[in-house]
Amino acid sequence: MSESRSTEKEDISGVKERIESAEKSIADLEKTTYNIKHEEGRAKGEIAGVVGQIAGLDSGLRLASLDFSVLNFVVGKLQERRANRREEAAQRLPEQLRRDISGAGLRLDVAELKIRNSAVRISDVEQRVRRSSRRTNQLERDLVQFRRRLNTRVDVVERRIAGMRAGVRATPGARTANVGNTSGFQDTANQINRVEARVNALVAALG
Repeated sequence: MSESRSTEKEDISGVKERIESAEKSIADLEKTTYNIKHEEGRAKGEIAGVVGQIAGLDSGLRLASLDFSVLNFVVGKLQERRANRREEAAQRLPEQLRRDISGAGLRLDVAELKIRNSAVRISDVEQRVRRSSRRTNQLERDLVQFRRRLNTRVDVVERRIAGMRAGVRATPGARTANVGNTSGFQDTANQINRVEARVNALVAALG
């Protein structure tokens, strides 16, 4: 009878060691799962930021194009007024004519300078859009590679979880209860239930 109890205690001790090893493996997998979720969230956030920058640049490009159109319209009006002034010049004094032509020419020079500045702004915005587009493409490629690595790691985790589940289910069942071993078997059963619960939570976290 004493030898039988000793054997049962050794069996329970072995089961507890396996459960403790499984709990340690699950803790490592939970940490790995957290890191995977964190990396994926960071990658998504960075891509969202780049998309926002591109949207801002696109808005700037539209404003610059609008400025360019307005300045073209202004220059056209100035040229039209200049032509009208020339037609009226024949009936004016030469000195007045020279002043009018000089003033119109000055305004035209200012308008042309603004147009050149707007063209430079448009070119700068276009370059920034192209750079952002290249960066977005690179981030998208990086995200594809990250997802491949993530899927590989998830497969490994799932295989390890399946192995742990098989190990837990293969744990020797309860023997005939008696006054000497009831407490030990109950503790072991509780530990097995906790391991199963943590495995299920880990699978749910991996989606």
